[in-house]
Amino acid sequence: MPVMGRQVEVLFSSYNVTATTGYVYTDAGASNDTAGAINGDYDHIIIQICVATLNAGSFTYRIEGKYEKIDRWANIYCETVTSAHVLDKLVHVVEKPKELRIGVKVSNNASPNNFHAGAILTESY
Repeated sequence: MPVMGRQVEVLFSSYNVTATTGYVYTDAGASNDTAGAINGDYDHIIIQICVATLNAGSFTYRIEGKYEKIDRWANIYCETVTSAHVLDKLVHVVEKPKELRIGVKVSNNASPNNFHAGAILTESY
């Protein structure tokens, strides 16, 4: 598969997650409907996830997608971990969303809870 273009979007960079009641979608802690959204119109989408430090009881992240003509975020993938570095992986998104984003939250406010996430977006021909 020849690659026409590749883009990398850093979504979280060592962000100290403190949200416990709802997901946040940016390093600034934004949680509104448009927060953290990036273009998902690529042939291949790989999400890189890392929980570098975890002091809360658990950490939950989810990859969400929004599709043509349906103006709602849908859960693509969700995972909860209970210790740091058990989550350092790549997730291949095969659903082809129009937009995508990553939401994160922790079970309690013990800090720090450092999270890293990025999207590798590839267009092929």
